[in-house]
Amino acid sequence: MIALVEGFSWGPFVGSLINLAAVTVERYLRVVYPVGAKKNLRKWMIYSTAALAWFAGVAVAEGSTVPTLHVVDGRVCYPLPLWKSRSAQTAFGVWFFVSFYVVELLIFAVCYGRILTTVRRQARVMAAHAANTAGTTELNRLQLKIIALFLFY
Repeated sequence: MIALVEGFSWGPFVGSLINLAAVTVERYLRVVYPVGAKKNLRKWMIYSTAALAWFAGVAVAEGSTVPTLHVVDGRVCYPLPLWKSRSAQTAFGVWFFVSFYVVELLIFAVCYGRILTTVRRQARVMAAHAANTAGTTELNRLQLKIIALFLFY
């Protein structure tokens, strides 16, 4: 019972890390590839990805907690991970660090870097477009004022 509590208390942390990476990738797809994302991404895909992220977090937590439990004299269960060997503990530590810190930071850097360059490029294009149409915007504003005068008076 303590193993389940330990896994379920650590599972949401791992699930939130996975979910954060999934949300980052989803934002990346929506900003950098808007046409493909609008055509291919569905709401059920996003919701199921979030649910899978939380279940995967609990699975990782339980998968590393349950095998490392120790029962002493058949009555005391230690919920702390007591690894059978130092190499197994090191292997799990390296895997966890690489999976949930290094890979996540790479995902954030690449995705948000591409999002930033895309937004800057779009802003530059819109600024150039606005500079060319400054006269027509003033004309459009005057026309709207004239139409509003005729409609309301």
